[in-house]
Amino acid sequence: IADALSGEKLDTLQQCVAIHVVGGGDAAVVIKDAHSLAAWLKAQHEERLHKLNAENDAAEELSQVRH
Repeated sequence: IADALSGEKLDTLQQCVAIHVVGGGDAAVVIKDAHSLAAWLKAQHEERLHKLNAENDAAEELSQVRH
């Protein structure tokens, strides 16, 4: 992990702080550490991209119908 300000590489075992995550919402989601949080965030991002692509495809099809 790189420091956001200096860009210097951090020793994650010495220089990073553990966080406690308390969930709310979907009970099926189990976030217990940084790895599961990262996996959940990635899945959320991919889901949003998929929805955005579907919306763009629908808009493109609609614009072609009007021509």
